[in-house]
Formats: sequence, C-alpha cells, structure tokens
Amino acid sequence: MQASDSVTMRVRNQETTAFESFECSSSIYEPAGSWNAVLHPDVEVDYGDQVRILINGRTELTGIVDVRERTYDGASNTKRISGRSLIGLLQDTCITDFKAPPSTLTAAAKKYLASIPYVNRCAIEFADEASDANTHHHAADVGDTVFRLLSEYALNRGLILWAKPDGTIVFGKVIRQGKPAFQLNASNILRGREMRDCKGLHNSIMLVSDGKDGHQKATATNTTAPLEKPFVACYNGFKSDLEGQAGNYIRQEKMQSLQLEYVVRGFSQNGANWAVNTLVRTQDDILGYTGTYVLNRRSFSFSRTTGSLTTLALGPILEDPFVGYHKHSRHIRARGAL
Repeated sequence: MQASDSVTMRVRNQETTAFESFECSSSIYEPAGSWNAVLHPDVEVDYGDQVRILINGRTELTGIVDVRERTYDGASNTKRISGRSLIGLLQDTCITDFKAPPSTLTAAAKKYLASIPYVNRCAIEFADEASDANTHHHAADVGDTVFRLLSEYALNRGLILWAKPDGTIVFGKVIRQGKPAFQLNASNILRGREMRDCKGLHNSIMLVSDGKDGHQKATATNTTAPLEKPFVACYNGFKSDLEGQAGNYIRQEKMQSLQLEYVVRGFSQNGANWAVNTLVRTQDDILGYTGTYVLNRRSFSFSRTTGSLTTLALGPILEDPFVGYHKHSRHIRARGAL
C-alpha cells in the first residue's frame, strides 16, 4: 500500500492488518457491493460473521462473510474470505408476510428490516418522499425479497436504496448538484477507459396506455442517439404518467450509454477516501472529457505487487431522478412480449 494508506478489518472483536491481498467495491446501483481478502491463517473468522473494513481509519464497508475458504500445500497455508455489505442480507431474505404492505416507504422499511440480523440494529435515513402515501398498489409476491420490494417502493418515489459504509440504510437520491469532492486529471490518472454503448439507445420512446382511459400515447425523443431506433411499449398505468415515464426512459438510456473508468494510485485524495455518490471534476485530454460527473462505483484493491489502487466508474449527472414503476399496476412491457 501507499505509505499513507492503511486497511484494517474488524471481526469477532479482533482487528487485523495482515493482508496478502484485499479488494473492496461499492456502487450506487449495485448496493450490496463486494469484498474479499486473503488473511493470515491464524485470524479467527467464519462465514456469517459481521465484518467492518476501515480504510485510513474510516469505515468503508460494513458487511457479512459469505464465503470462507482455506487451502494449503507444502509451502503455504491460506485463508480467503469474501462477502457483501449488509444490503446482501436484504437480497437474500424473502418476505413471509403477505398481508398488504404499509402505505408509506417509511413504514414498510421499518416493518421488513426489523427481523434481519445486524441490519435491525442499523440506523435508517429517509428522504422526504419516503413519507408519501402510495398512489397505486404495492404487493408482496411469493419469492419477493425485502430488497426487491423496498427498492420498488423507493423507485416509485424517485429514490434509490443503498447503504452507507457504517451500515446505515439510506432511501435517498443520486447526487445532482454541488461542489465536486474530487478531481481527476493528468496528474493522478494512471489509466482511463471510455465505454459508449448504443445498442440500448433509442432515438424515441413511445409509451401506449391500454388502461381504463382508453388508448393514449406519449413520445419522448433523444436527439443524441446516433441511429433511428424507435422503441414502443405498452404502459399499464395512469394516462397522466405517460409523458413523464417516457422521459425517464430516455434519461436512463443516456446514463447507461456512457461509462468512464479511471485507475488512480492510493485510496484517498486530500485526506478524504474516494466515495460513491459524489461529484468528480474531470479533465481528460486524451479521451476528450472535461466536466463534472457522478462517481457511481468505486473499488479499492491492494496486493504486494501492485500496491494500493482505486478504480473509479463515472457517469453523467441525470437531469431528474428516475421514477420507477410497479410490476403489477404500472407495468411496462415490450409489445408482443409476455
């Protein structure tokens, strides 16, 4: 690691810094994240244990050991552990109470998180929209997980579900404005990569309603799409939602069509660890990108050969939050699909 970097793992009331290698990733859009470490074989740890990972003295992930693996031969004895953040427990836990869910996201979260180990001792943060009552039906189907249902509640209010490094469960918004927290330029970029993907990019989105209001349609256009590829879908929701939902689809496609990835040395900048859901001022003269982007995925890695590196994935700032739809009463399907 860099001289200024340190990694500490807390598990079973013990701390260890004896890593052969280490990786810890977090993402706004894949909130369970992932981590793995190769430890000294004498460190006591088992699957199901809670783990807290500190980078430079600051908690960067609170999670669970999913896998413990031990290997040995005549020359070595290795213990490898890996897992996810506490959000992984929400993804693994199915809902067993099929009564009508509470009408607000705030009440639903408190109900379904109360029985999940470790998570039920974490704080919960809600944006104001979490207190809005349902305007349409929510239901828990057989096989639905806590994460799926609560994410659906959140998306229908323009929010997303993720966890802070200390385990706090957050129902909030992707950052859209403010002062950039970090800088990327020729002085700290070791490697850059641009990915532009047009296979899922349409020049127009037409939604057709077949609800009680009769057949209505709304169209949103994307003037930046390189090819004429219209997309038509059936929208079983409210007529008044058509135009807004079509625009949301365009925004999602724009976000997914551009991803920038950079590798930098070390885990921090100006005393702050690189963090997701922050703004990064970027000047990349080689790829030709100058502006402010959202840091939506970050991965810390260390090995004795490479030292400490951070991989950063950046995406464009969305003009408005994406508002989702419910799989029953607000269902969108491609025409002709089941």
